[in-house]
Amino acid sequence: MAAHKNRTGDSEGRYTNLETTAGAVPTGDVVPDEVSRGRCFGLRLVMATLPVGFSEALAVLFFTQALVMAEVSNGLVGYAWLVSPLAAILVQPCAAVWSDRATWSRFGGRRKPFLLMGYFFAVLASAVLSLGSELPGNPTVYVAIGFALLFISTNLHLVMLRALVTDTVPRKAMGVYFSLQTLFYVFGAALTYAGSYVLDYEGSWWMDALRSESCSTSVCLHLRSMAVIAGCLQFVMAHSVLMLPEVVTGVPPEQRSKCCLCFKWIADFFCDLKDLLLHSTSSGLIFLASIGGFMGVAALMIHGIQLLVIDGLPPEMPIPERYATASYGLYGSMILGVVTAMVLPMIERLGLDLALCWVVSFLIFAGLLVSSLALPRVAEHKAFGVAWMVLTLGPMYATLLTIPLTLLARTGTASAALRMSMLSVSQAVAQIIVSVT
Repeated sequence: MAAHKNRTGDSEGRYTNLETTAGAVPTGDVVPDEVSRGRCFGLRLVMATLPVGFSEALAVLFFTQALVMAEVSNGLVGYAWLVSPLAAILVQPCAAVWSDRATWSRFGGRRKPFLLMGYFFAVLASAVLSLGSELPGNPTVYVAIGFALLFISTNLHLVMLRALVTDTVPRKAMGVYFSLQTLFYVFGAALTYAGSYVLDYEGSWWMDALRSESCSTSVCLHLRSMAVIAGCLQFVMAHSVLMLPEVVTGVPPEQRSKCCLCFKWIADFFCDLKDLLLHSTSSGLIFLASIGGFMGVAALMIHGIQLLVIDGLPPEMPIPERYATASYGLYGSMILGVVTAMVLPMIERLGLDLALCWVVSFLIFAGLLVSSLALPRVAEHKAFGVAWMVLTLGPMYATLLTIPLTLLARTGTASAALRMSMLSVSQAVAQIIVSVT
């Protein structure tokens, strides 16, 4: 380290060993080692995805309900859901390329400015969703703005937190870290579904404290209550994540002449994307396979609850009880997803091939989805519908959020954040296909 510190021209950076930090990661004077990371480095890095999962599950539960209560037509509700994938397609790759090429050192790393921006948008979204009914104007507009800001923040967080793993974690441990990030992400979603179930059946004293003349319906109160919790989680986690030690910039020699000056990074984005998908065949194949898997997840998330409520549960059940049962099923599914995320690291420990296990999981989930086509005909009680959702959505989602990330991280070391963004872009493309069809 002393030899490097004595060199002039720190902007040229240096490259860490391939076996210690994922390969050709540009660094400056400070490289996060075991001492500088601190004992809680890994826990803070993986727990940061918990509020992200909480926020995304919040959108799954309340975005459609809020628009329907505002008497928005079903067609417009479908188009409104396109905001989520469009945010992923526009935000993640652009932010990824910008951070990969960034030369900022005053912020303590190239990922932290985007993480800070994400936390700002998240807290602002929670405030808009909580207070939208109290503000002058159309409350539906504030609901749309709040969820749009929420989608932007979650995309910024996901791509930067995943890129931090590739920057600071040994290559052999990446699969474990990605699995733990998925575990806390799915656990955050489980907290949302559990909270919604409790509010449906038990209510809470503080939910009554949030009641106002302009927000007295159950949907508005539930949305306000969960948005307050989401904002608190984001605020608490922001300090922990922004204090993480990070790789401080240098720029790879091949990228030094193309730093982010003005809008030149836009052209660099298309160049990097072309190189990633065309010159790295394995990355393109992972991207296409992820689209297929996420189409099944998107179908369950967008249409699964409605199918379960309308056709999968007994018609004599009251509508509120059906929605509560569906929320409980989602909670159970996410808990099973947490278990799946805990088991996935054992695949590498046992010496099994990740790609082969991914294909096998595809076949299993495809069989479950095909069997679900018989749901309206054979479901005479709620146990079948809930079991179908539990067995399909959670484990499938956890698998898709973990194995492709590990495979993408192994396809190369350049443009780390852009590689990580490809998973969310594939998920966004799948959501658009399902929404349009």
